[in-house]
Amino acid sequence: MDTFKWISLPIGLLFAAAGAAKLWPAGAVHEHMTKEFVEYTKVFPLKDLGVIPNPCTFQCMIGALELVGGVLLMFGSYRLKKMSSFPLLVIMGGAVWTLYHLGQPAPMIAFPGIVAVGLTYIFMHSGEKDKSD
Repeated sequence: MDTFKWISLPIGLLFAAAGAAKLWPAGAVHEHMTKEFVEYTKVFPLKDLGVIPNPCTFQCMIGALELVGGVLLMFGSYRLKKMSSFPLLVIMGGAVWTLYHLGQPAPMIAFPGIVAVGLTYIFMHSGEKDKSD
């Protein structure tokens, strides 16, 4: 298994699990995420322009994008991996911005940044042809 697959599989699994936790109302993780998204909407980047998303809708939208993007990172072709890595990269940029503006500690802010580095690698190297594609 090449480096590309070693990076895309765990990142895809991470996103699929995070997206599922945001979408399915079962367990403490979903309840925690629901409370967090209420806080996230308070520092939404477009708030100054009057755009304030409903926390539940925002959570479901991000969860759906993460779930679909994660599955495509794990099982998609190189082209699908590249296409799914960009929206996930935007989500991670938003996560860094949001956590910074909420005053979270540096390790909390660094995690989505590190994931973004992996997504950047996937985006930049997904043009290479896979021998099995």
